[in-house]
Amino acid sequence: MPARDAKKSAYVDLLNEILEMELAGVVRYTHYSMMVYGYGR
Repeated sequence: MPARDAKKSAYVDLLNEILEMELAGVVRYTHYSMMVYGYGR
């Protein structure tokens, strides 16, 4: 089942890339929020 493992690996790599972008968006949103309102909001 090497083909199945390769396909699964490709899916996992894609999901990891999507998750990385989502987390970058969360960090960016949090940073902008703190810039606007301050850290003690």
